Formats: sequence, C-alpha cells, structure tokens
Amino acid sequence: DLNVSSHKIDIDGLQDRLNNAAGGNAQSSLALINDTKSAPMSGFFVPFNGHVIANLGQVTIGGKKYSNIAADITNGKSGLTISKLKATLPATTSVGLSGTIADTQNLSGLNINVDAKTADTETLLSTFMAKPPTLPQKIGAASLDGHFVGSLDEMTFDATAGMQGLSLTGK
Repeated sequence: DLNVSSHKIDIDGLQDRLNNAAGGNAQSSLALINDTKSAPMSGFFVPFNGHVIANLGQVTIGGKKYSNIAADITNGKSGLTISKLKATLPATTSVGLSGTIADTQNLSGLNINVDAKTADTETLLSTFMAKPPTLPQKIGAASLDGHFVGSLDEMTFDATAGMQGLSLTGK
C-alpha cells in the first residue's frame, strides 16, 4: 500500500532540478508521457500492483495546474479498481471517475462511472489541444454524467451530456 498526501507537488520544478543536475540531459517526464513515436496503443500500462491512496492539494505538470486530487486505486490480477479518482483541472473543470477496468492496455472489461463538468469548454480545449477545432458557436459550460460498460470496440452506456442549456440522454 502507498499513501500519498501533499499540499503541493511541482513536477515541472522537480524536472528542472533533475535536468540541471544531469547537465541538461535528463528526459522530460512530460516527454515520456507524450511519446507518440512508440507503437500505437489504445490503453495504458499501470506500473504497479497494489493499493494507492492519494490526496494532493495541487500538482503542476506541463505548465498546467491540477488541484483537489483524491484517488483510491487498486491494481492487481483482476485489473484496475478505481474506488475514487477526482480532480479539478484548468479552465474550472472537475472530473470524477470510479469503476473497474479488467484490461487497461486494451481498454476492455470497462465498468466506469464518469462525472465531468467545465465552466468553459473553449478554454479547456485550448488548454489541452495545440489547436482546438473551430466551432460555429461558443459552447461555454458543459457536463457529462455517465456509466460506460464494455470495450472501446463494443460499449454500452447510459449517459447524459449537457451544454448550451440542452440536456441529451443516451443509452
């Protein structure tokens, strides 16, 4: 078990210090995360077996600040169990996730609940995309509340998305 609590973690600052100590030759942790030259993969690898509980006030990585991070995650033979994963992202965005993923590398065996809200979709898109799409009208606030089961190839869902005063529900 690993229990992590911190008021503030500045990964960018740690990376800068590591790079200076290595004479400018250390590879950025963000570059490792964003390595697009590796083999295509639809999912992700979880580098541990065990239980992680985290409560972090603020984390800075890639010039972006994430706050109010709370996680309770277990990885083992039966897959990844996310009892709680919540965070506040840039652009006044909150994300919550819970559920299970039987195979993280292929994103199959999903049974996930998602709750996401943003006050400003355009700012969120421009924060995380090099060039966000040109939209005919400002979206503004948006939300998604849903339950997703299956795999990326074959998924069932029960979700409600909201934006511009509209609420769409799909099953």
